[in-house]
Amino acid sequence: MSSRPWLLPRDQRTLGWAVLAYLALSAAPVCWLAARGQLTTVESPRPAPRLWVNLNQAGPAELSLLPGIGPALAERIVARRETKAFRYVEQLRDVRGIGPKTMDKLRPLVFCGAATDEGDRRGPRR
Repeated sequence: MSSRPWLLPRDQRTLGWAVLAYLALSAAPVCWLAARGQLTTVESPRPAPRLWVNLNQAGPAELSLLPGIGPALAERIVARRETKAFRYVEQLRDVRGIGPKTMDKLRPLVFCGAATDEGDRRGPRR
């Protein structure tokens, strides 16, 4: 094996200057746009955690996490459920205070499962 360097010192300097010039020219457009205020950052929104609530099991606290459902409306949902379990999501319309707009927001977030965890093998009813 030869102990001769891969590049001679003058070639190393030339390569170093070439790399430095390349980096400077590559960064110039970004700096120019930033100085003009045309460079904006785009934040990629993180997906919101998926909330899927069983109307026949959720308590008032969990129901209050749903959009358009406050503590009073959550209590009314629980009261309705205690008289008759929900079989279909559309039965939420029976609860005073839930109109078409609220229903549109809730539909993808709720389901009607069994009243307990046992026996819920068939999957949710929509």
